[in-house]
Amino acid sequence: MKRLIEEGYLGRLYHVTATVTSGFRGSAERPWNWWSQRAAGGGLLGAIGSHMIDLFLWLFGDIHAVCGQLRTFVKERPDPKTGELRPVDSDDFASILFKFSDELSESIGTLTLSAVAGPGGENHIIAVGENGTLILDARSRLWGARRGSGQLADLSEPDLAVELPEIADNIWARSFVHIAREIVQALREDRTEFPDAPTFRSGLHVQAVMDAIYESSRIGCWVSLAGD
Repeated sequence: MKRLIEEGYLGRLYHVTATVTSGFRGSAERPWNWWSQRAAGGGLLGAIGSHMIDLFLWLFGDIHAVCGQLRTFVKERPDPKTGELRPVDSDDFASILFKFSDELSESIGTLTLSAVAGPGGENHIIAVGENGTLILDARSRLWGARRGSGQLADLSEPDLAVELPEIADNIWARSFVHIAREIVQALREDRTEFPDAPTFRSGLHVQAVMDAIYESSRIGCWVSLAGD
C-alpha cells in the first residue's frame, strides 16, 4: 500500500477512513484488570489506536491537529478476587478526526475504535485520493480502483505468513510474523537497523498525537500538535 501511494496511485489525498471494532470488552462481567485503568496503561486508544496512528503517520505523513472523543461505556467491572465492582476509567471507544500536514491541508483522516461492538468486528483502512482508492482489509488483502474505473481490483501480494496454519488469520498476527523475520535476519547479519523499522522518535511522535487526542476529548475541540 505504501509503495502504491508513493508511486501516485491515490494522487492528491482526499480522505482516509480506518475502523477497528470488536466486542472483547463488551461484557460487563469481564473481570477488572490493568486494562480497566488508564494510569496502568489501559484503554483502547493506547492498545490499538497507537498502532493505527503509527500507520497513519507512515502512510500519509505528519498529523498537525486532532479532534477526538473517548468514551467509557462499561464503567464498572468485578474485582477478580473479591467480586466487588471497581470503577473503570479507561476508554473502550474512540472517534478521532485527523488533519494532515500543511501540504495536505485539505486532507482529513477518521479513526473509529470500539471494544464494545457486536460479534465479528471490523478492521479496514480506506484511502481515497484524486486518482484512485485503496482499501486494506482485515486479512491484509489490498484492493484498489483508479478514478472512473468503477471496479475494485485485487492488488494484494503473496504473504508467506498466510501459509503458516498456526498463525491467526488477522493483520496483527501476520504483521508480527513479518517484523519478527526482519529482526531475526538483522541479528544474523549483525545489523542494528532494517528498512522502515520504527525508532524511538517514531514512538515519541505517536505518544504526542495520543496526548493531543486525550486533551481534545477533555476540552471538546481541535488540538494542534506542538511545533505546528
